Amino acid sequence: MTVTAASVSERFLPLFDPAETAPPSGALEVYFETPVTLGLLHTFSERYADRPELAAAARAAHAAATRATLRAIASDAMLKVGEHTEIPGRPPMGRYLPGRVPLTVVSHSHVGDPGDIDRFHDHVFIGRRGIADIDGRWWPVDVDGLRRGLRSFATHHTHQIQQYLQDELGARWSEPEDRTWMGFRELVQPNLAQYVGDFPRLLCDYGYGSLSSDRWNVVNVLERL
Repeated sequence: MTVTAASVSERFLPLFDPAETAPPSGALEVYFETPVTLGLLHTFSERYADRPELAAAARAAHAAATRATLRAIASDAMLKVGEHTEIPGRPPMGRYLPGRVPLTVVSHSHVGDPGDIDRFHDHVFIGRRGIADIDGRWWPVDVDGLRRGLRSFATHHTHQIQQYLQDELGARWSEPEDRTWMGFRELVQPNLAQYVGDFPRLLCDYGYGSLSSDRWNVVNVLERL
């Protein structure tokens, strides 16, 4: 599934059309993963349990997480308008103002082998220059500010999944202290957390690739913060 963020927030401009072209070089890719048990819920419900309503809830939870994350990015994204003075060890000094940022999301439900479980994730591609509200001119996006906001964006992403399935299905999640090494709470009602260890992490090669300096794998970045 693909969705452009322009349909979610007027604060974004489409960066590219994923149905027509590959992601443009020079942009930034932010890669959001989801709890393994979200994919397990969708896989088991669709392939083995004949529970289409559960599979639909899993897809809807992921879509809601994507929208919540884009709202958070729209709120935080700033442009570096005018001259900025570099200050060692601190953000450059200058004006940080709102504007419209080029952004496109490509959302996937699988990674690689279609016989594997579903693994919902989002590739958020962000252009490095945007149009400032104040003067209508193109200015650099505050990339360092986006990086500082990653924990907040990730929290919006995962919390929306948890809240949606809790509200729709009465789902229960593991306790915060029982998060996996990736930082996720997993489903314990239905009890799918017991299977998480059977499905090691896989990263999608779409976009710039997992080793590119232009991709932020959010799980890895947060581990280092």
